[in-house]
Amino acid sequence: MPRNEHWGWFSNSPVDLCKDETVADACRRGATVRILSNDGTTALVEYKGSTDIVPSRDLLDRPAPEFAWGDGVTIPSKGTEARVTDVCWHYNERRYFYYLEGADGKPIKRRYFGDELRGA
Repeated sequence: MPRNEHWGWFSNSPVDLCKDETVADACRRGATVRILSNDGTTALVEYKGSTDIVPSRDLLDRPAPEFAWGDGVTIPSKGTEARVTDVCWHYNERRYFYYLEGADGKPIKRRYFGDELRGA
């Protein structure tokens, strides 16, 4: 079930928009940001605890994802417990996919869509 939050992506290159290197790096890699506030002129965005202020006109609104960074999930097809490490938007499928790490802290190589996961 989606969260009652606002998430987004940038319509222009985040290299020129983001002053915070963590937020800029996440956006260059295709990660999605949480929109904490948006007054129509500027928006405060977050990526895993790092924040930045960007022009509102450069922000594309996305629906809230099923899971966020740090959420515990289960991969039912494998019976594996995992934790969400990144949230990305799949442009062709128009839905989120997730990068995970296993209980041992190692990255899980395959990315998963929300309907392939269950909240832990």
